[in-house]
Amino acid sequence: MEILSGVLGNQETIRIATESTCSFIEAPHEGKIQEGKPAFINVFTEDPFIDLKNLKTLQRIIAGEIYYDLYKNSSDRKSDLHGKKGQSSSQKKRGKQK
Repeated sequence: MEILSGVLGNQETIRIATESTCSFIEAPHEGKIQEGKPAFINVFTEDPFIDLKNLKTLQRIIAGEIYYDLYKNSSDRKSDLHGKKGQSSSQKKRGKQK
């Protein structure tokens, strides 16, 4: 990605990587924010448009009304935007309730 960013810039490199990945996994949002499509947003502590190494500062993933805090206690990471705690997929498989 760093070689590509040297030619196209960080923002365009991230856009291409996002759209290519979403196309490969057939994500319904296609890596774009569009009206009527689900929104998936990554929150970083440092700006990856300034330096691609800042992609490592990912703190939260927002997927529709659910968000995941990546550096909280693993049993406490998933919540909805209304503050309700959710279950991880492994907890659901084991039948544990919160």
